[in-house]
Amino acid sequence: MTVNSGWGYFLLILTGYVIGSIPFAVLIGKLKNVDVREKGSRNPGAANVSHTLGFKFGIVVGVLDALKSAVPVFLINRFMNLPPWVFIIFSVSFILGHNYSIFLKFKGGKGISTAMGVVVAVTPVSYLVGMIVLIIFTIKKQIAPGMLVLFSLIPLLNLLFYHNVVYFILGLVIWFILVFRRITCTSNYSKEAVSNKFIYDNEEKTVAKIVSLKG
Repeated sequence: MTVNSGWGYFLLILTGYVIGSIPFAVLIGKLKNVDVREKGSRNPGAANVSHTLGFKFGIVVGVLDALKSAVPVFLINRFMNLPPWVFIIFSVSFILGHNYSIFLKFKGGKGISTAMGVVVAVTPVSYLVGMIVLIIFTIKKQIAPGMLVLFSLIPLLNLLFYHNVVYFILGLVIWFILVFRRITCTSNYSKEAVSNKFIYDNEEKTVAKIVSLKG
């Protein structure tokens, strides 16, 4: 199946953005009568849901955030023949929707789970190898640096395992979007704060803690 018109490409990308905008963290929070945007880190994502409502709810949100990108991207990549640039923009439109949701006045999460969904759908081998690295960092209780390393490796792993320049570029674009979002989720743009946000996803030099199972 092919889409070969500018309007067709636009509607496809717009659909990806709208689907990506679905704020599962906020919706799950409402089921528990909690606005996660007013609790914890105030970030409408899986990590804050875990801290606020419990690990099990965080897992549900993380899986839903991943599936909302993984399923459409997999189907489009499998059954449609898009120009490379359209496929790249379509794939990252889900992440941009999550980060700048039309349903949350163009605010949103940090896009980690949604980005993982894209990677799983397009380059699952790269994802599995990257997850091994992330698990090592998680054992050391350095989740945020581990995420940075994971998505930094994805472009190179895509070249190594798939020999595909489009997948390499897609990995780079995903990395840039995630890093940009991580750095700009702050009001402090001092050199030290930006450096710590880049590495630790925190304005101070700290490491992410693993959330205990509760709730």
